[in-house]
Amino acid sequence: MLSFCSLRHYCRRMKSVCLTIRDCPAEVHRALSERAAAHKRSLNSETIVVLKNALDAPHMSESELHRAILSIPSKARLSLAETRAAVREGRK
Repeated sequence: MLSFCSLRHYCRRMKSVCLTIRDCPAEVHRALSERAAAHKRSLNSETIVVLKNALDAPHMSESELHRAILSIPSKARLSLAETRAAVREGRK
């Protein structure tokens, strides 16, 4: 077992930091806890995996998203303003 001092040294070497999440909605906590149990991980480990996956996911700019939408054959096409509104709504 690592002592507190060696654990702090290990964390510095691994360039990890402590992160506190305040006022987490109960439904988010429940969903993370369920995912953690399903993946046989701690809540902390599952939260790190979720955050890392979200940050590693490819992101599109609004104009790239608009071009992608226009490339889909459809009678109902979104304008750039509608696309921007949808992106903003998705960020809430």
